[in-house]
Amino acid sequence: MNKSSYSPRFIILLILVCVIIFPAISQGEDMFSWFKKKKEVFLSPEVNGVVTDNGTPVANLEIIRSLIYIDEKVHRDTASTDQNGRFHFPNKTILSSIPNKLIVENRVSQEIFIESENTLIPLWVANQSGIKEIPEYSKKLAFLECELTNKRVAFEFKKNK
Repeated sequence: MNKSSYSPRFIILLILVCVIIFPAISQGEDMFSWFKKKKEVFLSPEVNGVVTDNGTPVANLEIIRSLIYIDEKVHRDTASTDQNGRFHFPNKTILSSIPNKLIVENRVSQEIFIESENTLIPLWVANQSGIKEIPEYSKKLAFLECELTNKRVAFEFKKNK
């Protein structure tokens, strides 16, 4: 009677290792491509606004929009007010693999400022949770009325659950 030097446990373990490792080796990087796949992150809706000073439109002001996702890359663009004091920014999205991470708190910082005589005047400052559009923000940013003589106003939006 000749005993095999391999135990049944060893054979089962070897089979399991082959079943797990072989697909990983044969597929290469594709096996984990879901982790690297990028998702669309909504940074800002379209912004339309008008800047006035005592009711008179202010032309040629530089408006700065700064958007920051949790990757801390600043997405900055500028616009100038026209002769009617109007300015516009298109909606802004990016692609990022960060939302695929298991533990992540998605946040977007939105800031819009007027640059006037080397001073930054805040028009909109908000932090949003998540990577999807917030309808209340979009509605407010569809038309910002910016009267320079008005005091700064803080808005609070209710969370929809």
